[in-house]
Amino acid sequence: LRPVRPMTRLQRRHLLRRLIDEHARSGQLDYYQPVAGKAGFLDQVDALITDLKRSYIWPENFAQSARDARTKELAQVYHAYQDHLHQANLYDAQGLFWAASDVLAAHAEIANPIGLLVVDGFTDFTVAQQRVLAQLSTRCQEIAVTLPLETPGDTAGIGVSGRPELFAKSHDTLAALEKNFEVRRVVPGDSEALTTCGPLSHIGRELFRGNPRVADDFPLSPRELHLIEAAGEDSEVRQVAREVKRLLQSGVAAEDVVVARRGLAASADRFRAAVAGYLIPCRIEAASPVTAAPQVRSLLNLLRLHVEDWPYRVLLRTINDRLLGNLTSEARIAAEHCIRKAQFPDGRERLLAWVGRWSASAGDRPAEEDAAGAAVALAKLDAALQLLPESAARADWVDPLEAAASALGLPLCDDPAWRTVKRGLQALTRVEQWTQLEVGPADAADVLGILSIIAREESLPADATPGGAVRIVEADTVRGMRPGHLLLTGLGE
Repeated sequence: LRPVRPMTRLQRRHLLRRLIDEHARSGQLDYYQPVAGKAGFLDQVDALITDLKRSYIWPENFAQSARDARTKELAQVYHAYQDHLHQANLYDAQGLFWAASDVLAAHAEIANPIGLLVVDGFTDFTVAQQRVLAQLSTRCQEIAVTLPLETPGDTAGIGVSGRPELFAKSHDTLAALEKNFEVRRVVPGDSEALTTCGPLSHIGRELFRGNPRVADDFPLSPRELHLIEAAGEDSEVRQVAREVKRLLQSGVAAEDVVVARRGLAASADRFRAAVAGYLIPCRIEAASPVTAAPQVRSLLNLLRLHVEDWPYRVLLRTINDRLLGNLTSEARIAAEHCIRKAQFPDGRERLLAWVGRWSASAGDRPAEEDAAGAAVALAKLDAALQLLPESAARADWVDPLEAAASALGLPLCDDPAWRTVKRGLQALTRVEQWTQLEVGPADAADVLGILSIIAREESLPADATPGGAVRIVEADTVRGMRPGHLLLTGLGE
């Protein structure tokens, strides 16, 4: 068997980005040429290839079905992508299932025998997953597959009929399993936990049933369910933090409070700021993008300032960045005054020359002090950015970036987010070596683009605060919890 090299999401998207760029430069993209460099086009191509591979539609099959120019261009990108994977023994998330199936077919001793195999967390199975399941079924005495389904006629509170659209995918999966396997249905009897609470029992009966905006009488008890009014997402987060603080001050233990939010990752920063303001011990159980890390955000801002020749708004943002510890408050104020007075849209040399002339010219004393302070701050900024090379191999940019950050007092070297970015750079280098993609020297603009992609794609782990803290979790994960106080946020209906 050939060695298997799993490919991360970051590596897959980088490979697709490189292939799309190559096709655009060589003139193979005509219809998509205007949008070939856009992030949205990369997202669409990535999603398309994922769906095609899940459905077991390979490049040659997709190309044969292409009837127009745009579909043929997408087929070319898909073909090039799959060729690079095959030649380098690389496997994306969909290909790993096929690799697992090949291994099972070649080695009868693997996973043999198994007494009980539990397959949990699926609503449907791809062709490759069905194949693996069939292979494992010959080696297991029993397989337990869980599916989210309702129980027709159940009046206990959570499994009522009348919502076929909600469970259509699971019903199709069950029908396919019953066609290919000997299936014995087992309905768990854990609905009693919800019947003890009137509001939860009502929600279990009515959720996604019929028109969600038309409700029957709600069995509301003031002691069981409270509604909090808020104007907008920011206000909602603040109101929730205030309610949590009230509960804690009333004697409720922090570990007995759970905040559940749909789409927590997008709101994690808001929650961090809100709970910090109320001094609430909490554990936010959501990974956050590296772009949310202050040190990395400051570094990207510095690099953008350098690439775009000191644009006005980026320069103001940099001067006022408190993480740049080597700039004093007086120097920041003076520099901002001069930048706003000059009103140059961009231009490093022009601004430095103007500040120098103003500092040397005669005039009222306060203006001269502003100019002198601004000259010091801008000179420090300029000296730090001059440490960056004009062009270098991508790996050789790490040390100059750290040196420039250090010169401005930005704590970067020991920052976990920056370490994540460096690991991302190494991962991209590996995939380029495996696929033998041509890689030339990178200038500052190239590095800014690569670092921005890594920061968007890579995530930092969820908070690891020990017990004794309020838990803030994704709404989907709350079903198995039994907190004393549950606050639901981010729900549209």
